[in-house]
Amino acid sequence: MTPSASTTLTPNQAEQLHARVRAGEKKTILAGEYGISRETLYGYLKANSDKEGTS
Repeated sequence: MTPSASTTLTPNQAEQLHARVRAGEKKTILAGEYGISRETLYGYLKANSDKEGTS
């Protein structure tokens, strides 16, 4: 899949992404697999950490 500015992950994909990052997988490879840029990947990670911080 080619990275695209319009690519949005489903909530399930975002959860899988977070789990895989926590498991130590390389973010560059994950971004490529999900068809998102590294910048977008970091945005998903930040959004998740913001949610966890408010619970």
